[in-house]
Amino acid sequence: MCGNKFRKLNVLKRHALIHTGERPHECTVCIRKFRDITDLKKQMLFHTGERPHECNICDKKFTLISHLKKHSLIHTGEQPHECGECGKTFIRVSDLKTHTLIHTGERPHECSVCVVRNLNCLLTSGNTLVSIQGSVHKNVMYVVESLHFLVI
Repeated sequence: MCGNKFRKLNVLKRHALIHTGERPHECTVCIRKFRDITDLKKQMLFHTGERPHECNICDKKFTLISHLKKHSLIHTGEQPHECGECGKTFIRVSDLKTHTLIHTGERPHECSVCVVRNLNCLLTSGNTLVSIQGSVHKNVMYVVESLHFLVI
């Protein structure tokens, strides 16, 4: 298949599911399917509302340990993701990716109102509207990528 080699047979079998597309573990609540049983167990935590991982500083609880680790950066002030262009740092990699659009000039999200009206307005991120045309959207309700915006 791909040439990857593994020390343990069970790891090879789990990896092979990537190539076959098979998802043998099905959630009984939402019917989503998963390749790995651990992913199904994580999904079940969301359905039950269980939040077993607690911040020892502010007592906020999280479903996944990875969410707790990301949250803990708020308390430490650590910002491990650095922009290679200007050096600005971020807690979340997603914020860094959005920030890099400033340097590239890329604007990947089109405003559905402006596309229809053929205006020069673009979204730089999924929830931030940047209008070059000023207040062209006054009192207009519209939808962009299943997010609802009401501009007044």
